[in-house]
Amino acid sequence: MKNSYKATSAFFLIFVLAIVFEGSALDRFSVASGVWSSTATWSNVSGGPGGFSAPVAGDIVTIEGGFDVTLDVNASCASITFTSVTATSLTLAGFQLDVSGATTIPTPPAGVNLIAVGSGILNAGSVAFTNGGAVMRHQISISTGTVSVTGDITIDIADVSALIDFTGAGTLNAGVGILTTTFVGGTLTTFAGCTVNYNGAAQTVRSVDYLGNLTLSGSGVKSLQIGTTSIGGDLTLSGIASATGVVGLTIGGNVSLGPGTSFANGTFTHNVAGDWTNDGGTYTPGSGTVTFNGAGAQAINGTAATQTFNNIIVNKTGGSLLSTGGSTTTVNATNFTETLGSFTAPATFSTTGTVTLTAGTFTAGTNSDVGGDWTNNGGTFTPGAGTVTFNGSVAQ
Repeated sequence: MKNSYKATSAFFLIFVLAIVFEGSALDRFSVASGVWSSTATWSNVSGGPGGFSAPVAGDIVTIEGGFDVTLDVNASCASITFTSVTATSLTLAGFQLDVSGATTIPTPPAGVNLIAVGSGILNAGSVAFTNGGAVMRHQISISTGTVSVTGDITIDIADVSALIDFTGAGTLNAGVGILTTTFVGGTLTTFAGCTVNYNGAAQTVRSVDYLGNLTLSGSGVKSLQIGTTSIGGDLTLSGIASATGVVGLTIGGNVSLGPGTSFANGTFTHNVAGDWTNDGGTYTPGSGTVTFNGAGAQAINGTAATQTFNNIIVNKTGGSLLSTGGSTTTVNATNFTETLGSFTAPATFSTTGTVTLTAGTFTAGTNSDVGGDWTNNGGTFTPGAGTVTFNGSVAQ
């Protein structure tokens, strides 16, 4: 009976240890250039023999030895660390890589440590560019793929060695910062059509001009910087994010304010080439100006029935039209100026200050209330069946 008990206990212990060993994190080191799924690519020790299983979720991966690893399957691991001894690369090749923890990319003494995302998907807990220097030697490149980092993207010294480089219309989702938290350094190079999305809580927006789209989502205050003066694509606020203008912005696409968001104009002039869509966000015009300057037709629209600005300037090349749409039936402004292009007003249009027409056509809605002077220096006013009410408290 006693021997039977001992045998049973020993078997149970072996079984438990087997389960623990099976579920434990394994170390995997690249020992050859090759695809992720090949056992020839991996060893369990640095510089050891190949023939070990490919990394899976929970495993600790080191890319070293000057070897280039290419994904040929969707893959997962706990962390990835590149060597600082010899330049290596990891290419996603259209596949998805999930790294639950840190991705660490130091600079090598020569060449470049590179994650080539391409059209693939990289999800990481954090990204650290380490061992920085005066030459660009550690990089992440994105063409049409997506990189999502829930934690921070950091650099350990204020230098130029780190590079995040868009070469196509890909997406970078940043949960904290982009090379701005402990030290401000490295380079973020954007591309027409790409999207940089700050989707965490309170965040500092990297001080660069964005050639593509800038999205502020998640929650908290997104702190714009004076070095960001141009957004080539769309400016989008979603979630419960808020932002305040700190310099005039030139926006080549649309401005979209989602429900629960807020954007304060400040004292600046923001040039908008696309539509202005307010779907329930809060826009605080301050003492600033919104200039609609797109070459094509533009609209003030969205689910907001009433939209209020400080100064509106219509300065549209080619005589194109600014109109209203969606649920917007009332536009309020302090001053309205039509320099070039035309404007079709909604049912109710109101200014507490002046209306100045220099060129183009102003087509009135049902009611136009004007609190200041009405000056026509060569524009065309089309009243339709509407009424213009001069309701200022002083001489007009």
